Amino acid sequence: MTIGMVYVAMLGVALVATVTDTRSGRIPNWLTFPVLALAPLVHVAFGGLRMGLSSLMGVVICGLVPLLFFKLGAMGGGDVKVFAALGALSGPQMGLEVQLASMTVAFLYGVALVVVRGGLAKMFVVSGRVAANLVLPRSRRYTVEPSEMTSVRIGGAIFAGTLLCVGHDAWMRGLAL
Repeated sequence: MTIGMVYVAMLGVALVATVTDTRSGRIPNWLTFPVLALAPLVHVAFGGLRMGLSSLMGVVICGLVPLLFFKLGAMGGGDVKVFAALGALSGPQMGLEVQLASMTVAFLYGVALVVVRGGLAKMFVVSGRVAANLVLPRSRRYTVEPSEMTSVRIGGAIFAGTLLCVGHDAWMRGLAL
């Protein structure tokens, strides 16, 4: 699989995830499962066993942190699957770069949203409570109501992060997009 094919596949998956997430708040299995199943096989066919193993490592490594966030209730299952699918397409290194860029975009968007709504001070208080709850014994944990949290769909941030990383990678390789 050529790097151009990888770029197109990554951008296509991220774009469809953005559209479906924006419209319905869901990233569907029909988008992610075929990529998760086929990307390692395509990598083996075009690049050999080493590339196939890199693709599988991308699935596992790029799915771990989002899975933890999902288990903590901080991320949806579709987001986990799309990060794993992007890792399957690109391998672990670029997959993690996409993840970091996407999470940064989502964070900045979330903070901007809170600032525009006038709730910056409250955000710091609630964030402190959530962080404290990770280390406090159950009997001493703070109650944090869902209404106190700011929810952000991150499909658009995933596309932005993918676009940034693909663009940077192409630029570093001297490729024209």
